[in-house]
Amino acid sequence: MGRSLSLLHKEAKAIGPCTFADTFVADEQAFQACLKCGMAKAKQPKSMSPETRNMKIRATILSIPRGHVSTYGAVARAAGIPRGARLVVRTLGQSHGLPWHRVVAAGGRIAIPGEGGLDQRFRLEMEGVRFSGKKVRMAEFEYKFPRKKSAKQQKKKSIGQRQKAAANQRKKRESQPGS
Repeated sequence: MGRSLSLLHKEAKAIGPCTFADTFVADEQAFQACLKCGMAKAKQPKSMSPETRNMKIRATILSIPRGHVSTYGAVARAAGIPRGARLVVRTLGQSHGLPWHRVVAAGGRIAIPGEGGLDQRFRLEMEGVRFSGKKVRMAEFEYKFPRKKSAKQQKKKSIGQRQKAAANQRKKRESQPGS
């Protein structure tokens, strides 16, 4: 591959819809260039290996405290895998030693059929979780995962903190006699 990325990208643009992103999707810089030109059709490559995904899901499930529940979708979002509820189900089925009973379907429904569902309900009731009919009272017992702040949100906060610090320094200078 003797040609530069920009030259390859220009050639691909001249041909038509950007096939460059499809062909060289593993190269993050090239993919971003195709996105900027507005002609990329490829989706962003998955950067997480299956082992990493499973580790994140396991850690997220382990963070649900006793007496609380969460949904498969909420666990997936908290693990950084949006729309990954089925991956959470698969990970729960393959892993041992996780508090599997603390993860329920949307709306607090127990999705496991038969004896497994009865076992899940029993375990949750032993932890103090209450039900309304066949569903967990999500308003009372749902665990809300802490949101991770994006780099943009962190930057905004730091700007606000700097402004407050500057205002506090001005007040101190004004309040000091003889300055």
